[in-house]
Amino acid sequence: MLGDILSLISMVISVVLICFLAYFVTKKLGTNNLFNINKNGGEMRVYDRLILAPNKSLVIVKVGQRLFLLGVSNENISLITELDAKQAENWSEKEQISPNFTDVISNIINKKGGK
Repeated sequence: MLGDILSLISMVISVVLICFLAYFVTKKLGTNNLFNINKNGGEMRVYDRLILAPNKSLVIVKVGQRLFLLGVSNENISLITELDAKQAENWSEKEQISPNFTDVISNIINKKGGK
């Protein structure tokens, strides 16, 4: 009788431990921090995305100093064109103009506080 209770308690502890480990691992893999896959200041960046249909979109991607227009679907990714220097300059200006997350949140808080 006592052996059955101890067996049940150890089984419950094992299940809770497995759930905790599964949560921890998926949380770390989801944010890419476990393997340092996504580093700030990397050489690749998505500038804009236009959704055309479900699971189909156009994406402007910067790789190094070059900009590309890509067609993206569930089946594949296709290079449509490389943007020329003038178009790339326009996207670089937009990057400099766009506010960072902290500024956006500060503006929202200030607006709500002013009401």
